[in-house]
Amino acid sequence: MKRAAGFTLIELVIVIVILGILGAVAAPRFLNLQGDAYSANLKALKSSMETASTLANSKAIIQGLDNQGRDADADDAPVELKYNDAGEEVTVSIVYGYPTAEEDTGIKSLLDFDATYNTNVTDDGVFEIYPANRAENCKVTYTEPDSFGKRPTIAIVDDKC
Repeated sequence: MKRAAGFTLIELVIVIVILGILGAVAAPRFLNLQGDAYSANLKALKSSMETASTLANSKAIIQGLDNQGRDADADDAPVELKYNDAGEEVTVSIVYGYPTAEEDTGIKSLLDFDATYNTNVTDDGVFEIYPANRAENCKVTYTEPDSFGKRPTIAIVDDKC
């Protein structure tokens, strides 16, 4: 009678246990890579916002608009900064020399991003941008300056990103 070739039940159980231990140790390292990628993406977005606001501030200083806040006589309207970018006239709303947090004419108008991001302006005037497939606790926030000589506050919120 020929002996059947194959693995015994004990050999299979040992292999499954070893694979389970390896999976339990290695899986958390690989599963967190997506969160790390989103965090790196938010850091890059924050740097882009800082660069854009600094560029707008430089242009505002050149035009002498860096010390003007919101116009109390014109219903808190911001100052408009106009400049040419590659032959196209661009208008950006600024306050104290930096872009506002307004949805259409503020900091968002200086950024070049696609539909993979969602934006929001909160009731207290904070501009938020976050990846479209992530919750709002994974975002970059932009708060315009409230007085002359201050820079805008740009912060990363990456809780459970």
